[in-house]
Amino acid sequence: MASVLTVEVLSIKNKPLEEMVVYASPKNFQAQLTSEKPPLTIKQKEGAFTPYINIIQRYQSVNFVNIDDITHHIYSVSGKTRFSFKLRASQEKKLKNFTVPEDVAMGCNIHDWMSGFILVVDTPYFGKTNAKGKLKLNLPPEEYTIVVWHPQMQSTNNRISKRLILNNNQEITFQLSKAMQAIPAQDGLQYLEFDDY
Repeated sequence: MASVLTVEVLSIKNKPLEEMVVYASPKNFQAQLTSEKPPLTIKQKEGAFTPYINIIQRYQSVNFVNIDDITHHIYSVSGKTRFSFKLRASQEKKLKNFTVPEDVAMGCNIHDWMSGFILVVDTPYFGKTNAKGKLKLNLPPEEYTIVVWHPQMQSTNNRISKRLILNNNQEITFQLSKAMQAIPAQDGLQYLEFDDY
């Protein structure tokens, strides 16, 4: 029977942190293909990746959807999964090659203010914290490594983690030891009207 793990993430000033990625890696998890999962959709909207941070399970596909009325040239900045493609207005492109756990930073070759991230995890247990800095995960009894990740977190590999053995409902709290870096401004909307690609 599953237990509920409540994870709370707090800033160095003891304030709740929203949109922090949390995932639970079981000690004895056997990786499985997840092609049956629906693809995650990442939109290019008003000159920005929406959402800014995305999480997928290994082997899950990603569908890029350009809802702007101009062309974007999306590419991977980091990670082993490399991609680079143009996406014209109203076009979509599905990528299926996310086969390793990793952090993938994204940009646009045409609009250099655009940035976004895909975190590929080797577990089906993940999510993002809410406005109260909390996330609830339904987990079977097991030993887990609980990881908190965010690209602006100032820690090794932008992560902090704890191990626990989960046998019943439990709550754990992570508190950052350093302040978060600012998310880069996605402020190029005023320039989009001049694009003619």
